[in-house]
Amino acid sequence: MLSHAAAFPAEESDTALLLQEEDPSWECGTPEIHWVWMEYARQHNITSKADIARLQVTDGPAKTYAVGDIETFWCCDNWYASDGVDNDNDGIIDWLDVDEFMYRINATCQATGPTSVIFLEEGQDIPLEEIEDLKNEFEETIFPKDTGTFGEPSDVDGDGKILLLLHDIRDENYYDRTTGGYIGGYFWGMDTIPASQGWEFANYKDMIHIDINPAAHSGRIGTTAHEFQHLIHRFQDPNENTWVDEGCADYAMFLCYGGASPASHMHAFLLFPDTCLTPTDSEWGASEGWRTIAHYGASYLWTLYLSEHYGDLSGDPAHEHFIKDLVASPANSTDGVNATLAAHGYEERFDDIFRTWVIANYLDDTGKDPLHGYSSINLVTPAISGNCMLNNGSHTFPAKYLPRWSAAYYTITTGNPDLLTTGTDQGFWKEQMPCETTVGVVVSPLEKNGTFSLSAEIGGEPSADFEANVTTGAPPLTVGFTDLSTVKGITTWAWDFGDAKTSDNQNPTHTYTDIGTYTVSLTVTDAMGVTCNRVKRGYISVISEMNATITLAPGWNFVSAPKRLSNGSDTVGVVFRNVDTAGHTIFTYDPDLGFVPMGPDEPIDPLDAVWVYANTSTTLPLVFESDPLRTPASKALSAGWNAIGSPAISLTPANRALYSIREEWAEIIGYNATVQSYEMPIINGGRETYDEHRALAPGGGYWIFVTENCTVAVIGQ
Repeated sequence: MLSHAAAFPAEESDTALLLQEEDPSWECGTPEIHWVWMEYARQHNITSKADIARLQVTDGPAKTYAVGDIETFWCCDNWYASDGVDNDNDGIIDWLDVDEFMYRINATCQATGPTSVIFLEEGQDIPLEEIEDLKNEFEETIFPKDTGTFGEPSDVDGDGKILLLLHDIRDENYYDRTTGGYIGGYFWGMDTIPASQGWEFANYKDMIHIDINPAAHSGRIGTTAHEFQHLIHRFQDPNENTWVDEGCADYAMFLCYGGASPASHMHAFLLFPDTCLTPTDSEWGASEGWRTIAHYGASYLWTLYLSEHYGDLSGDPAHEHFIKDLVASPANSTDGVNATLAAHGYEERFDDIFRTWVIANYLDDTGKDPLHGYSSINLVTPAISGNCMLNNGSHTFPAKYLPRWSAAYYTITTGNPDLLTTGTDQGFWKEQMPCETTVGVVVSPLEKNGTFSLSAEIGGEPSADFEANVTTGAPPLTVGFTDLSTVKGITTWAWDFGDAKTSDNQNPTHTYTDIGTYTVSLTVTDAMGVTCNRVKRGYISVISEMNATITLAPGWNFVSAPKRLSNGSDTVGVVFRNVDTAGHTIFTYDPDLGFVPMGPDEPIDPLDAVWVYANTSTTLPLVFESDPLRTPASKALSAGWNAIGSPAISLTPANRALYSIREEWAEIIGYNATVQSYEMPIINGGRETYDEHRALAPGGGYWIFVTENCTVAVIGQ
């Protein structure tokens, strides 16, 4: 749900100020309930508009309405569905509990038109002239423009009309009027399912829901254009991804009412340009606050850019139905974009256009290069991730994480723009955008993701650098370091290995004897006394090998069983029986429920991670399962953060230990109980500090972020 507790950076950008001025902001309720339709469509093999058309019940004439008629409708309570409270006391508090968020209202017909019928919730009051205006706007502007651009709507009830239900949508604002954000409206595919098809909450109408409080009249009109597009899109392509659908819906608002509509969505994205353009439906649903609004803005600007340069607004009659073809394409997400581009004879594909799009979002410059700007709107500059002044030497910006198909922007003020070179330590795509004495730099991982650092250098200044032949292992760990510095005429090398030991050799060898994570630095000096320094934080990890015990340090410990435990020796009460917890509860973590207390009889499986407090250092003996007739363990993970034990039974590099989810995992973080702090994260595809080859320790607990639902499997038994 939208929350306005989100804080802006201390140095507020113009975009942040615009967002604050536009409070309250609205979002569409469709993504939060879209999963119900997707699951129903999967179960009933609904993949095309022909499949939706067959849902139509033809046993009699379509129902018609006149002003004054009263009808009962099923509606969704968006807030009860996500407030974390078991409101119907059935023991379930998540979205799978559909009946928790269904309720009924009575509504009265207020107006009818050739393609519309408008109902108003009983007990609510809207001036009749506003309802008539909404009807006229729908008939004269919204219906013809939306259908002309996106395609024909469904007509499952056979009346040839779209029903607009105006009611006070039950969102967070409904229960707390001090809350700024609200659900402006929603379309739900389940509203078109008849009761005869096994849906107990049937409205069986081609209908959309429009909020009346706190939405103003003008806002309701724009939202109607948005939600009607959803109805069309669902009919044309029943299983399209949310980001494409929402981009077209915001684009519908722009087509009908012009300007920068919807401004708050666009400005939110410009405040958070590191927002993924192509989130999965689950990633969209997991986002919160202005990050959710930023997803709308990204999708909208992408659709507008695509239309201006390749489609309906390009001025080329051959492509005037580009967006309609995109909506109708059976391919989804980026595949649908590529299929439509190919059908229209373009050589460019999604990844090509993405590169020019992120530049256009920074430059918005139609004067020099039409592809690097918009003709219909004017953008403010997106938020800058870093800036510096550089006339000589080099500068490295702080590390930053980017999801796939996102971007970060930097500005470098320099008197020598022609001598400026930039690069990232992860090899991410980047582009320099010179403008007089300021050079803008855009960085994107494209289809990848990860943490990177951008470096800038004037005139190829020399730098210090090094590498190690091994970065993780058990003590004593002997590491060979190699100097990779580009400084000419080096006279001295000063190494700091992070354990109070140093060396002045060019390529030293050092042995670590204690468990821990170590930062290594190298400072080189040339004959003129000029020095260069390179620091790699958390570069070396010394971890104990697996054995038949777990040793707890005083304080909190994040642990797991490295192998399947023997029956009778696998419960919380047995494993931790000798631990003085000082009254603290033992916890595990569930992505839906959060931290969950564990009882003494609950089992501990190999991939379960457990938080346990120890008052004193304690060594726990483990009794492993010896039965060979057992399948290897696995654990289902939900999109987002999960807690797991190491999937390997010995020290194993993360990229190998997590091979079963190699496409889904993004980041994993261990916990050092000795110092009571988290270790440096390991990034999928990362190098150096975040190296994906760093080892996971058997018996350790880890936080892991995955981009979609998946199942991780153990390596070994």
